[in-house]
Amino acid sequence: MRLVLPARGSARRAEIDTMLRRIGARPVAAVESDERGAWLGWVRAGRGSLLWYRNQLDDTEGVTVRSFMPPLTRMIGLVHAHRRLPPAARDFLTFAKQTPRDHHAR
Repeated sequence: MRLVLPARGSARRAEIDTMLRRIGARPVAAVESDERGAWLGWVRAGRGSLLWYRNQLDDTEGVTVRSFMPPLTRMIGLVHAHRRLPPAARDFLTFAKQTPRDHHAR
């Protein structure tokens, strides 16, 4: 499948290449660009497919959205200043510590 991808050498492209390599896939670039605003337009024009965050797709007219099964996940961390945090930040940190690692927002 031909893909619309971030430009070579970018952090986002390295992330996608690593993720795909981990599952044994090699991307075939149809378009390589950091112009994120144009990516869906290129998909709608038939130039290629796109790996994108499902929750960031507001306008899906003219495209088909599919999920990976099993879902692709990545571990992220929470980094904050070493000082007393505001109440909202403390609440969020408590939530993050209590949420199981296998919990997926749906």
